[in-house]
Amino acid sequence: MISTAKDINPQIKELRTVIKKESEFPQTKQLCLQLHSLAHNEYFDFDCDHHQQSIMPTPQDVTVVWNLWHITRIEDMIVSTLILHRKELFDDWQEKLNTGYRDTGNAMSDDEIIDLSRQVYFHQLKAYRIAVAKQTRQYLEHMTYTDLSVKVRKEDINRLLSTGSVSPHKDAVWLLDFWGKKDVAGLLLMPILRHPFVHLFDNLKLIEKIKRCRSI
Repeated sequence: MISTAKDINPQIKELRTVIKKESEFPQTKQLCLQLHSLAHNEYFDFDCDHHQQSIMPTPQDVTVVWNLWHITRIEDMIVSTLILHRKELFDDWQEKLNTGYRDTGNAMSDDEIIDLSRQVYFHQLKAYRIAVAKQTRQYLEHMTYTDLSVKVRKEDINRLLSTGSVSPHKDAVWLLDFWGKKDVAGLLLMPILRHPFVHLFDNLKLIEKIKRCRSI
């Protein structure tokens, strides 16, 4: 069992302490790799049938698919575009995923969330997440200390908006301002290594809610 209090927060706290210190760079790299591996641990791996993947148990909830979509799209955008300055892996995956949606999902209505969740091929979404994780891990393994202080480029931020990866809606466009003020160290801390756990633990709760609903 993976616990936020026991496994995630202490490592995030330690990473914040060491990430700007050149003498601690080996520890920084190790922590980055450990946290990233935790986010892709089999503890968070589950299968959904087509019915389960689009269930929104309450109006306050999202869906299992939306959570995975959201964290994977953001990781792809951050690493591919803002860090590596190249096209997103998504460009080669959209057709396989079977969806016309592209953005992070921040501004989606409930109907759009359900529509996305019904469209997406769940096994392909999981495969896309694995591909994105592989790219991130390769970057972390080859990352240098000087990489951490590289600032986000304005042209890369603009590309996320022009391609539709980030919606111009007020509930999503704030991401560009948030990310645009960061360097690589800041992007790693948030969203790459902290953000996924919020949605992965939410998915565990969603699965339990769905099971309870089906047993009533």
